[in-house]
Amino acid sequence: MSNASAIPSSEKGGTFVLRFIFKLGGVYLCYIVAIFPLIFFYATGYRERKALRTFYRRRAHYFKSKVFIGRSFANYWSFGCTLIDRMSFMHKPDKVNRFIQRDEFNYKLEPHSQHGSFILGAHIGDWILCGAGLKRYNLDISIVMNAATSPQFQKITNNLKSFGVKIIPSQNDPLEVLLAIRDCLDQGGNVCMMGDRLDHSKRHVAVNFLGKEAEFPADIFEIARILKRPIFQFLCIKSGPFPWSKYVISSICLWDGKEPITVQDLIRKYVQSLEMCVETHPSQWFNFFDFWKTANAN
Repeated sequence: MSNASAIPSSEKGGTFVLRFIFKLGGVYLCYIVAIFPLIFFYATGYRERKALRTFYRRRAHYFKSKVFIGRSFANYWSFGCTLIDRMSFMHKPDKVNRFIQRDEFNYKLEPHSQHGSFILGAHIGDWILCGAGLKRYNLDISIVMNAATSPQFQKITNNLKSFGVKIIPSQNDPLEVLLAIRDCLDQGGNVCMMGDRLDHSKRHVAVNFLGKEAEFPADIFEIARILKRPIFQFLCIKSGPFPWSKYVISSICLWDGKEPITVQDLIRKYVQSLEMCVETHPSQWFNFFDFWKTANAN
């Protein structure tokens, strides 16, 4: 599934509305007024609500409509909060400490800084602020992403470039992308990608996720295994639903690049870590499409 099909209507239309409100009154007014456009997008987003229903059934079997409405709207609210926080951060990128509460690094990048590493994220929490948090350590960050899917992503790309983050366009020729990744690693850089989207990978692997098989991209794990570069998983979770609630970056080393391991085992380790985060923070799950549909079709 492409990024374009996975972008919810709440981002396509809501970003314009929130940006207008942000210019008028700043972050706090955005948080107060955002409830109205979010209710509208929630009421009209049938496909997104259906996808969230599938997600909550997979996670904890929420069948009661009242419980589901509250749970699923919390995802919309959390998503709206991240959009507001992104705009606030892009407005003042030098104030990153205002957004990041603390870093909970279970494994440090320094031992591998000369050889480069892969950093995998997911569409839970805010990956943009995660990248900003990593830049505080003067790390060489390159993000593999398709910035041509929407005007919003193009603006995000430009802001990331101005902040010192390099972009590797995933829509380019696969060989060109692979060479750019290798060059970044050879220079001691860190290549960041989303591990829960299929659009940048030709080969997919079905793995049990929340009790049912879902497909995950295999190419990035295969490249890391061939090049023998470590793989880290980073997540950036908002600690509360308020404007003053900060983000917590957590990390785990999935593979040190040394021990023999299969691609399937690497993906399973990634999925197991993702499951733990989803169980703890379900309202920050931002994949607004049927995550298990592709695996079912195959």
